[in-house]
Amino acid sequence: MNRKVAKQVRVSLSAVSRLEAWFPLVLRDLPWRNRRTPWRVFVSEVMLQQTQASRVAEKFPAFVRQFPTPKRLAQAPEQDVLALWQGLGYYRRAKNLQAAAKIISTQFGGRVPSTVQELQSLPGIGRYSAGAIASIAFHQAAPIVDGNVARVFSRLADRRESAKDKIAQEWLWSTAEKCVRSAKSAAVLNEAWMELGATVCVPKNPRCMQCPVRACCAGFKANSQEFVPLKHSAAPRRTVVHHALVEIRGSKIGMQTRPSKGLWAGMLSPPVFESSSVLSAATLLREVGDIAHIQQFRGEFEFLTTHRTIRIRVYLVKFRSQAKLRWIDLQKLNEYAVSNAVLRIADAAVQK
Repeated sequence: MNRKVAKQVRVSLSAVSRLEAWFPLVLRDLPWRNRRTPWRVFVSEVMLQQTQASRVAEKFPAFVRQFPTPKRLAQAPEQDVLALWQGLGYYRRAKNLQAAAKIISTQFGGRVPSTVQELQSLPGIGRYSAGAIASIAFHQAAPIVDGNVARVFSRLADRRESAKDKIAQEWLWSTAEKCVRSAKSAAVLNEAWMELGATVCVPKNPRCMQCPVRACCAGFKANSQEFVPLKHSAAPRRTVVHHALVEIRGSKIGMQTRPSKGLWAGMLSPPVFESSSVLSAATLLREVGDIAHIQQFRGEFEFLTTHRTIRIRVYLVKFRSQAKLRWIDLQKLNEYAVSNAVLRIADAAVQK
């Protein structure tokens, strides 16, 4: 390790004791912090993947009431699990969580495993989530690096590079490990890093004057905090068009169960025809054999996935009698396993 990198690591280490003293004074009142059990920690960390804590706080209590143990979740119908997950997005996490619960029930005696290696053997649990669970639930000296932690470390050391670069990732994990091994409490320190990044050392307009480690932050001293870490050059985002075909019969909407893989896997949605561009009504009638006729175009909207922009165009249609549809009461639609995008499709179809 060269002298510059060694200095950067020491700068980060000097923040450990300050953060451990600061965190108990400012921690947010979040439901998974009220009663710590390994299972509740496990569920919360899966929910928090790519989702804001405020959104998870709304969904977590009902989920753990319904599934208070891995066994209860393992035995539940998938549609019940997806329905309680509604609003959190990234529904593959819910499927992975249930798959992990089944493995915990059968291979670990119903107890959440305590080591990083065992945790990473479970579906949907990567290096960060395993470290968070092992440290918070079992007080293991396990490092964590997520987007918040990477931003804090990069600013503390004034590392002017993308945090996603390979060399930067190696440095981040090495620094995180040195920090957590020097901490009095791995659980307190790791949560403190995350809390600092989520509430103070935020991406834009960081609240430096409220920061407990400002005195040892090289980025603050260099006035580089607004642009460190550097933005990573993302791959071009691909746009696809989804033609949502909606039939309304009285107070009910025609739905299908989505395929087991792909967007909204295993969930309910109106029939959707995907293409690379907008199709004419005549083309849709020709390509989708179950449509008797298209009644009206009701508008469009966009939403983003990790790699794609989905452009959804909503059509009121009349299906042929042989079309296999499940008729769901519109007023009870949010009780089923449907995505927020599907709720928007339904709203567009019925708006006057």
